[in-house]
Amino acid sequence: EAPPQGAQGRWAEELLSVPKGFFDIPVDNLYAEPAVLKWIKENIVEWKNCTIVSPDAGGAKRVTSIADRLNVDFALIHKERKKASEVDRMVLVGDVKDRVAILVDDMADTCGTICHAADK
Repeated sequence: EAPPQGAQGRWAEELLSVPKGFFDIPVDNLYAEPAVLKWIKENIVEWKNCTIVSPDAGGAKRVTSIADRLNVDFALIHKERKKASEVDRMVLVGDVKDRVAILVDDMADTCGTICHAADK
């Protein structure tokens, strides 16, 4: 897709993977983490008593970074599959008992993963 007429560049939020040379104009990759940290501190009263949780192993790096910056614990949900497209069971790795669990995911389509993770 051509950039809007006169555009000198574009921005994107948290590009997951882009091959080199994909864009023919400059692109700034913006990260959501600073906004997420600010939102947590301003909107979750008991954020100091929280555990940041990733609903899948792919988000572990993001979640540990947020937890480290807040100086709180992290956890993740490990999915066990019998078939590639079917989750057989989900196992919580970490402790959320008596804590505020904040689930952080990179993308929400049907929200099935994060809803199932919240039940754990």
